[in-house]
Amino acid sequence: MKYFILLFFFVLQLVGFTQPKNQPLAVVANTKMNVIYKYIPNPIAIAVPGYFARDLVVKVDVGTIDILNYDYIYYSNNKEKNEVTFSVLVKLKNKKLKLISSSRFSIREIAKPNITFGKYSGGILNYEKLQTINALVIGPLEIHLCDVSFRTKEFKVKHIKTNGDSSIFQCNEMILTKEIKDSFKKAEDGDTIIVYDITIYGPSGIEKRKDELLFVIQK
Repeated sequence: MKYFILLFFFVLQLVGFTQPKNQPLAVVANTKMNVIYKYIPNPIAIAVPGYFARDLVVKVDVGTIDILNYDYIYYSNNKEKNEVTFSVLVKLKNKKLKLISSSRFSIREIAKPNITFGKYSGGILNYEKLQTINALVIGPLEIHLCDVSFRTKEFKVKHIKTNGDSSIFQCNEMILTKEIKDSFKKAEDGDTIIVYDITIYGPSGIEKRKDELLFVIQK
């Protein structure tokens, strides 16, 4: 996985319970910039000094946590819960479990990416610039998450002429159709272009966006 794995650079010590003087303290580090996000796998590093990874048992009260080659992966698609408690236990020689510590993390929604028409987001648009637009672009996230992707499912383009006539085009991918490009070539000063009914694929599945991009053509 291509994550920012600085194992103890962003470290949260679990201090939910009083610790005996010589009892080891569990250390939990989220390898994705110390933030847990919904709908995507979150790699979590967990260690207890003096114990091997195979001796640890980790429980959560929201979502799921799995082990992959002794790496912990946390996942939550719970729409209501925005916090999760990690409880770290160790296996004793008598096969009983002993709670080492517990702590609560915040869970965030992934920020919605910006959507632009080409590189434009609306307003007065020069005719020559209109001709350079080839696709609906889903912009980068404010926070870089290398395993998160968004892509276009479909959208509509409405070209309204100054005389009131209009044409509506459907796109089932990010690239504009030939019919849309031909309509743009016939655009006149004062025409209106509206991009709407935008649907994208995201980590939580198919997302219907409320964005509408409106342009007035200047020739």
